[in-house]
Amino acid sequence: MRRLGTLSMLETGRPLPGLKRHFWVMVLASFALLLPLAPSVAQTSMSERVVTEHRGFIEQPSLERYRIAFNDRSVRLVVPRNYLTHWVTAAMIKDSPGFMGIATLPEFSGATRENMDCFGGHALMRCDIVQFFYKDPVRPIEPNLTWYLRDRDLLVPGEYGLMGYPDRERYRVHFGEDGWIVQVTCSGERQPCQMFFPTAGADWRIQFRPALMPRWREIAEGLRVLIDGFAVPEAPAPQ
Repeated sequence: MRRLGTLSMLETGRPLPGLKRHFWVMVLASFALLLPLAPSVAQTSMSERVVTEHRGFIEQPSLERYRIAFNDRSVRLVVPRNYLTHWVTAAMIKDSPGFMGIATLPEFSGATRENMDCFGGHALMRCDIVQFFYKDPVRPIEPNLTWYLRDRDLLVPGEYGLMGYPDRERYRVHFGEDGWIVQVTCSGERQPCQMFFPTAGADWRIQFRPALMPRWREIAEGLRVLIDGFAVPEAPAPQ
């Protein structure tokens, strides 16, 4: 009889006792479970966004992670915004476009809420960061490479596994087994060290504080991987 009575309530459309309360409890519980996912979903969709053309100057860092497409002759890169501190297009200066970015050590990450204070001001000389500058691949930014190649037999082993001139300690070079050449110049404790190397179809100038000089190999190899990751793969040739 109780079963028949229950069926009667369902058939007449009257709610079962406590059914409304149970329904709203389930709705609110489902909503609460979705809340923690909202920021990550927004972050993912933002990081996948590509800006095909950036018309304005960039003169400050940002926590945004959307990606900006960079094209200069045969060089095609896509750089997340939170790495960039400066950006200029060729149309603005009637010259080659360029940009500057910062990466943290040892993660080689861009700006976050935790490290944002190292992306502005005079942070280069107090933080474990590296600045990287893109330069027109047609005009190399470091002329010393010609000297190093010409005088390779005159170079002697120096500090940190680098080669250099006996009478010019500030100029050092590394010849990689794969033909990759890294140049490093340090001018004392008050000026940042500079590093030069080619990758992703362009020459790059790197800066870091002198205290990081023993980590030059970590910096060079880590940045090479990072920058190569910005490069846009070439489309396969049609068959």
